[in-house]
Parts: sequence; C-alpha cells; structure tokens
Amino acid sequence: MKIRLLNLILLILFFQNIFSQTVPTTIQKKSILLEEFTGMYCGHCPSGHEIAHYLMNAYENAYVVAIHSGFLSVPYGSDPDYRIPEGEILDNQLEAYNFGYPCGTINRHPFQGNIIQGRGEWIYYAKTISTEDAPVNILLTGVFDGNTHKLFLHVEGYYTMAVTEPSHWLNIVVTQSDIIGPQSGIGGGTNYVHNHMLRSFITPMNEEVWGEEIVAPAQGNYFEFNYEYVLPTTVNGVVMKPENIDIIAFVCAEKTEVLNVIGIKPSYINYEKPLNATLLNPERNIAIRYGFNFFEAKLKNLSNQAVTSAKFEVIINDEVQEVEWTGEISSFQTQPISIMVEPYEILDASNKYSIKLISLNDEPIDGNTLAGSFFAPLETTEKIFIEIKTDKHADENRFLIKDRDGNIVAEFGPYEENLDTVYYETITLNKNETYCFEVIDQCWNGIQDPRGYYKLRNDDGELIYQAFDIKLFGDRVFIYTSREPSGISETPLHDAFVFYNALQQTIEISFATEVAGIMELSLYSVAGTLLVDKIISVVAGENGKISLPVSKYPKGVYLLKIDIGKQFSTSKLLIY
Repeated sequence: MKIRLLNLILLILFFQNIFSQTVPTTIQKKSILLEEFTGMYCGHCPSGHEIAHYLMNAYENAYVVAIHSGFLSVPYGSDPDYRIPEGEILDNQLEAYNFGYPCGTINRHPFQGNIIQGRGEWIYYAKTISTEDAPVNILLTGVFDGNTHKLFLHVEGYYTMAVTEPSHWLNIVVTQSDIIGPQSGIGGGTNYVHNHMLRSFITPMNEEVWGEEIVAPAQGNYFEFNYEYVLPTTVNGVVMKPENIDIIAFVCAEKTEVLNVIGIKPSYINYEKPLNATLLNPERNIAIRYGFNFFEAKLKNLSNQAVTSAKFEVIINDEVQEVEWTGEISSFQTQPISIMVEPYEILDASNKYSIKLISLNDEPIDGNTLAGSFFAPLETTEKIFIEIKTDKHADENRFLIKDRDGNIVAEFGPYEENLDTVYYETITLNKNETYCFEVIDQCWNGIQDPRGYYKLRNDDGELIYQAFDIKLFGDRVFIYTSREPSGISETPLHDAFVFYNALQQTIEISFATEVAGIMELSLYSVAGTLLVDKIISVVAGENGKISLPVSKYPKGVYLLKIDIGKQFSTSKLLIY
C-alpha cells in the first residue's frame, strides 16, 4: 500500500523520536528471563502460568516467554496448534522434555548443574539473578505500522564489563497474550487465557544458529541493529492481534547464559482502535474485611490512544459517588490504579460496593462494573501487641500499619535474613480510627521457608487476629480502635505442671485445677525460633494429661508457653 507524502514525513519524524534514545553505559543489575516450557494438555501447567505471573508482579524487569512444545502440545482434532519450529528446537536442545512440563529456565543459567528447573524454583532463582551485575546493557525501541503490518525495531547494546565467552548472540522474539483456547488442569477449560505465548523469532533461529551474532563483545564496546519485520496475521491458523504482542530482546553467551534481557510493547501508528478500556480486578482482591478510602483495580487500555483520565460511579452501601482518576496508560497497556473515594460509613454487617467505568478522557463510555462485599474491621483497643515469626528471607518482607488513606504510620523491621525467629512489637494508635496491618512479600513467594506467621493482640492480651499461612504477596487485616481495655490482662497460670518424658520423648502437661477453653501450646528454641504452635480445645472435666511429641528435635534447652483464656505459663525444659 502506498503511503502519502505527508504520512511518510510523519512516519520518519515518529521513528526519529522513538529511536532517539541511547543505551545506558553504567553497570546495571540483570533483568530476568523465564522461558517456560508448557503445553495445553499439561494438567499442572496452569500452576506454572500462575507462578510466571507472580514472577512478573515481583520484578518489574522480569519477562516471560511461554513455549508450547513437546508431546503435550500436539493438537487433537480441531484444537489449535500453539507450537512453532523454534520452540521445538529450544525444547529439544535444552532437553526440557526430559524434565517434564511445566519447566523452565531462568536466564538459561545452570543452577546446581541444571539449566532446566521446576516451577517451584523459578522465583527463588530469579532473586539470585536479580542481584547480579549485567555485563551488557540493552535498549530496545519499536513501532508497529498498521498500514504495512510491519514492526520497525532498533536495538542498542553496551558492554559495561569484561566478558570471557567468544560468541555472543542477540535474540529477538515476539510473544502474544490474551489468546483464548483450551487448557487442561485446574483453572483450565476451553476458554483459558494464554499469555506471553511465543509466536515468532525475528532473529535467526535453527539447530546451529541461535540469534544474530554480536561482533567483538568486550568491555566498552557498543553494538546496534535495526530490523524491519512483517508481523504475521496468523500463526498455525491462530490469529495474531498486534495490540496483544510484546517484543523481547536478550543477549546470550553461546546458546545459554542470558547476560541480560529487555522487553517492550511497541508504539503504534496507522492502527486505530476506538477509545475504550476495561476495569479488571486487582492482584490483591478485597478479602473478608476492608476499610481503605480507595479501591484497587487494574485498567486495561483497549485503544491506540493514551488514557489520561477515567471517571467511575462508585456505590457503597447504596450511597453513590462519582470519582475521577488521572494518570497515563499507553496504548493497549494495563496498569494498576487506585480509585479514591470520600470517607464512607462501614457497617458491622456486610458492606456492598460496585465500581462502574463511565468515562475515559472526558468522553462518556458504557464501561464494565466490578462489585463485591466486605465486613467491618475487627474492633480492638488503641494499644496493639504484635508477634511476628519470619522465615529465612525476612529481607523480602515489610510489616506495615497504614491509616484509612493508605499512608504508612508505622513499619516494623527490617528483620534479619537467614534467621527464622520471633519478634515482638507494640504500638499505640489513635482512638476510633481504622487501620490496616499489612505484610508485603516483594518476591511473591510468601513467608514459607519455614512457614512464618503473625498475631495481633489487644491491650487485654486477647487475640485479635492471626495468620499462619502467608503466601504470594503477603496478607493484611483491618482493625478499628474503638474498644476500651478491660484492665484485666493476662496473668500467670500457676497450676500447670510440665516435664520432659525421656522414655516417650514427649513433653507432658497436667493441671492442678480444672481448666477449660482454647489452649495454645508454643514451643521455642532458646534462640527464639517457634518450633510448635498447637491449638487445643480443652473441655472442663476432661483435662487429663496433654502430651506433645518432641522426638524430632535435637538435645538442648527449650521454652514452652501455654496460653489459655487470660492465663499463661512459660516453662524451661531440657530435652535429652
């Protein structure tokens, strides 16, 4: 198709503006590339896709290429074929098929001698890569022209460090998201949303050559490549939508060891889509209780125009507000947003809310609606006692108290890494206000190594809330400081008898008088590490003896704490 002179001039000026950036020359940390080997008939692969998604949430500079390959990707009947020849080459030469699907590589680095890793290791090894200096920096810019259906790409690289490998190769791939199709496994089905799917290689790729060769890779050297690539309209009959593509470029030493990676969504010209967007649920859905003066969501721009403002009709407990968000979401991008609202009354019973998108860039649209409900925050006293059990990766965690507007009013820690132990904190908050206690895990793998927890108690020593299984991004709970302390705090439990039974290798507990209620047994090492946390319901008249097996613990000194009602007992024991 011929382009008119005016359009041609605008096109040249546009490219000059896009390609005017220059690659950084200072040392940067490595970005992360997950090459995920998957298949639509793989029952565990939806779990792998979730972890890949969490990885991209944890690291802004993490990129995923989902490679459909192997026998679990061979289509049956009328099912789509998501394979491409280059994906099969990667699978065969990296021997992903020997591991089982899903599996993947993190920067093609051999961890413990293996390039291919199971999904349970991806986030852990990504953290390792993210701490390393990158020997090469990469800049990638790109434009998609709807008239010619071409991608115009510009790649620059600069070596900030000395390298030893003689052969370095630049790889550029196209991935596509929002492909609807079949997928086996939990959460699968016939309308599964496939993301980051490998669709094509722009650089050379066959059994022998993996990429565009970089001449003379050495510290201080610079390289530059330009590509003009006609984007296919279909791949194996599967439609390729330009608005759903991403371009990923990475540099490899030989065929393995990705030295650095970068990914972009191209800019778009001559490719018009009407102004539109859709409102999506946030990564942290509203749980049982809530209390912020804002609602979190994601806004997906479905247009080639930038979205700079959006208005929403928000209904909370039948009261209507119209609120506005301002910012910038580029064409076809998705971005987390916060929708601020006026302070609202929180009912003790269920609170219903709905959020409807009603305009974009001051133009009315008939947008979609998010809706749900939540209960009121937990009532407590102004003074809060906090018990936190960390895992070995405490450097990944933040423990915060936020006010109703989301402002941080207190932060506990940072706590020491490689030391899973228990910490005790105390804070006094303002009267009759709503707060959020929030745990944030920056690597999106929770507090699980070993499993940690937190407990909140009020000024009377009563348990307000506890969480023992903190996964993914963390956890949060909302509290309301409306209660007055009773003045009756925990008192020592004097009639508990505790001894170590060496023959049975158990700790035996008995009581001189009758006790009843919910009993919590907590066994600690002398270093403060929580080893056992057991909840028992004790019925009056049926106490007898309580045995706590401890055969798996080494010889040494331990502390046992017993909590029941407002009484407690702490005993030091020698296990021998």
